[in-house]
Amino acid sequence: MKLKFGIYIIVVLSLWVKPLFSQQPDSTILLDTEFITDQLENIAGSTDLNIDYSDLVDEIMFYSKNPIVINSDERVKLLEIFLINENQLRELEIYILDYGNIQSKFELAAIPSFDRQSVERLLPFITFSAKEKTSQ
Repeated sequence: MKLKFGIYIIVVLSLWVKPLFSQQPDSTILLDTEFITDQLENIAGSTDLNIDYSDLVDEIMFYSKNPIVINSDERVKLLEIFLINENQLRELEIYILDYGNIQSKFELAAIPSFDRQSVERLLPFITFSAKEKTSQ
């Protein structure tokens, strides 16, 4: 009887413990897809240009994995992939010339043409230093 009870406990515990160690699906792929879809909808709604969206998706995916150094000349890429407009790029460049490199999202939000929403939209695609980029 003790042997049957012991086997029963082992079976129940193994069924209960197994879900604790099972793999979870990678939700980052889903989040990336949702985020990029939202970005493309924003772009499509804000421009009348004839854009090859497949190339744009590839570029957005690339820069989500390889962020743009916002304090370098590379920042013009943000304009090319429609994450900022020409006015924002101009104000960003003026700010960097006047005050030096941007150190954080809070400093970026201090630029007049960058509101909280536009800063949040940029964060997955930018880094503030080349050192951060190489360590990622």
